[in-house]
Amino acid sequence: MRMEPGQSQKSPGRTGDWTRDASAGFSMVPTEANVSVIAVWTKAVSFWHWSRGGGLRMIGIRERFLTLAIGMLLIVGCAGEGVAEVGALEMAVADAPVQCTAEQTAGVIPCFGLHALMDVQVWGPGVVTEITFELEETTDPADVTGLSVYYTGSGTEFRPLHSFGSAVPPFSGRLTVEGNQQVGVGLHHFWIAVEPSRHAAWGRQLDVRLVDVRLDGVRCIPAQVAPPESLTLGNGIFSTVLRQSGDDGVHTYRIPGIATTPAGTLIAVFDLRWESAADLPANVDVGCMRSEDNGNTWQWSNPAKAILDYDKAVPGSMGNGVGDPAILVDRETGTLWVAALWSFGNHAYVGSGPGHGIDETGQYVLVRSEDDGRTWSEPMNITAQAKADQNWGVCFQGPGHGIQLGDGTLLFPSQHTEPGGTGARAYFIYSTDHGATWRVSPDVNPTVPPQLNENQMVELNSGQILVSSRVPGGRTGQRAWATYTRGLTLGDGQWSPIRYDLPDPTCQASLVRYSSTLDGGDRDRLLFANPGSSSARAGMTVRMSEDEGRTWPVARQVDARAAAYSDLTILADGTVGLLYETGDRSAYQTLTFVRFDLDWLTGAEQQGAGVQSVD
Repeated sequence: MRMEPGQSQKSPGRTGDWTRDASAGFSMVPTEANVSVIAVWTKAVSFWHWSRGGGLRMIGIRERFLTLAIGMLLIVGCAGEGVAEVGALEMAVADAPVQCTAEQTAGVIPCFGLHALMDVQVWGPGVVTEITFELEETTDPADVTGLSVYYTGSGTEFRPLHSFGSAVPPFSGRLTVEGNQQVGVGLHHFWIAVEPSRHAAWGRQLDVRLVDVRLDGVRCIPAQVAPPESLTLGNGIFSTVLRQSGDDGVHTYRIPGIATTPAGTLIAVFDLRWESAADLPANVDVGCMRSEDNGNTWQWSNPAKAILDYDKAVPGSMGNGVGDPAILVDRETGTLWVAALWSFGNHAYVGSGPGHGIDETGQYVLVRSEDDGRTWSEPMNITAQAKADQNWGVCFQGPGHGIQLGDGTLLFPSQHTEPGGTGARAYFIYSTDHGATWRVSPDVNPTVPPQLNENQMVELNSGQILVSSRVPGGRTGQRAWATYTRGLTLGDGQWSPIRYDLPDPTCQASLVRYSSTLDGGDRDRLLFANPGSSSARAGMTVRMSEDEGRTWPVARQVDARAAAYSDLTILADGTVGLLYETGDRSAYQTLTFVRFDLDWLTGAEQQGAGVQSVD
């Protein structure tokens, strides 16, 4: 039996109370004062039970009996002064918790993404079947294109992983979202989330008023229905945690890659480091998630989570791990490619030696998808093609993403070492037949020092290829850059001398083309992302160049926290997506996805001004 907020709970059976009569002793007389005593005392016992973890509603037969008995004693003690004592008792339990309330946080959000508008807090146990609300004080409901409710259990951070239900437009008047969510004892969080219209104007308000929550078929009126905070549309950024340590039994998620398919789907790939945060060799697989709503929500590509997975139980395999993925989109065929390093036994970065065999060196492997990332092929081993010199040590991809050149050539930025993991060199592998065969380029750094690895590349309007590389030894604190000019074929070109620019804490980074005048763009823009420090993996920063990478005058910090590897992609609507490692406790706590536009990157004061010149 449940109390409606503001009502009393009565014990089962006849309605009545015991009163004391001087001549007749005790008798059943339903007086107003005695009913109040029982009701208020029942509320007090409910609060006591809840405070001990029993929930507001779990008052069993024994508790009801004790409640009634103690209430009788209170009545006896209150005879003659009942009204005063009842009033005092009501005041004593006036602060007993209700079963739902609401909280909001003020903020400026962009005109895209999925944002928490209200945290609806419900005390269990029970089954929540309806949440009713109104977009009260919202400037214009037409500024909203989607309204959903998500459940995070006891989690106090909004993550759109478990959908409770969605509202049906138009979003005016009273809206009820129906679902079916069992909640246990204690406090639970339901989030009313809003997706703003891409065409809404800055300065407009988004706000909500909670009407009620239906718990086990009974309406719960919230203690707080309309907190004073609201969201304002403006020059903001959308951010969501894609994965965090411990999700789905994975110890650590690392090494992100991201791409946008011709269908507009976002594909994210990353390491599933099942047992520890350690690099290969270990029990590591390549995971893949898809988003069909521009990164608002994400789903696993398949129930197994991994698209590259070798059997860890094979004797001597040391986890049989595969990782450090890079993703590439063939826009002519629609095929998606993912490259990764497979380490059978101790044959990763340090343990790889000469040769091509799995018992000699790390393996350069690929998988492909022909259906927008829903299913993936069996692995293809291209080690013999990618490792042009058998005397090399390990050779493998970026990580991050590959690119497709203007003539349709597929290209994966790559790296190789001498046996034992020394003498790192940057190069690329490429295919002119849509992945059927692969060839290699000359090294960016034929001699060592400097060592170069974990590089990313972009094609310039001149047809040259620009590389940005990590410098793992020797010169530190800056990125290494060079350009490649092809010869008669792509494979017989030459690299320019290496130059150093932009702070870098010896970390992987991301490089992508945003627009080109050759493709009809108004300007030539490149974007670059890395931890914006020369010494610490912290402060993820995005920079923009409008002169093909010679200078980077525009820079804005995305996240001040610890941060490490990242990857950039351009969404179908022209916004920018960045998937990167970050966290409050360490740089490897989460994979976080952010989405922004050029207005945000350039700090534009007027909507749409970011696409104009930054001179």
